[in-house]
Amino acid sequence: MAITANDILEKEFKRALRGYDKDEVDSFLEEIAETFTGLVKERNALRERVHELEQELKNFKEQEREINKVLVSAQKVIDELKAQAKQEADLIIKEAKAKSERLLDEARDEQRRLSLSIDELRRKKSQLISQLKSMLMGYLEALEKEAELEKNYKLQEPQSQKGPEPSKDSSPKPKEPSKDLSDSRLTGVELIEDDEFDI
Repeated sequence: MAITANDILEKEFKRALRGYDKDEVDSFLEEIAETFTGLVKERNALRERVHELEQELKNFKEQEREINKVLVSAQKVIDELKAQAKQEADLIIKEAKAKSERLLDEARDEQRRLSLSIDELRRKKSQLISQLKSMLMGYLEALEKEAELEKNYKLQEPQSQKGPEPSKDSSPKPKEPSKDLSDSRLTGVELIEDDEFDI
C-alpha cells in the first residue's frame, strides 16, 4: 500500500511511559510530509516529462520512418532516371551509328555508280572517236579516189579528140582535184587522233 502525505500527517502513535515528545514528533512528521509531497510532485513531473519525451521519441521515429520512405522512393526514382537516361543514350548512340553506316553505304554506292557512269562515258567516247575516224577516213578515201579517177581520165583522153583550145575568157578551166581538201580532211583526222577528251 502506497503511503501518502496525509497518511504521514494523520499517523497516530500509542503513548507510552517516557515516550517521545508529541510536539517534536508532529513537527518532524509535518516536515516529512512536506518533503514527501515535494518528492511526489517531482516524481509526477518527471513521469510527465518522460511521457512527453516518449511521445516526442515516437514522433521522431515516425518522422524517421517517413524520411526513410521518402529517401527510398527518391533513390528508386533516381535509379529509374539513371536507367532511363542510359537507355536513351544507348538508343541515341545506336541510331547515330546506324545512320552513319547508312550514309557511308549510300556514299559508297554513289561512288560506285559514278565510277560506272565515268567508265560508260569513256567507253562511249572511245566508240565515238572510232566512228568519227572511220567516217572521216571514208570521206578522205572517197575524195582521193575521185581525184585519182579524174586525173586518169584526163591523161587517157586522146589529144586529137580535144577541140580547139578554148578562150581563156569564155571557157571554164578544168577542175583540178582539191589537194587542200584532202589535206584538210587528213588534218581533221589527225586532230581527232591527237585530241584528248578528259572525263
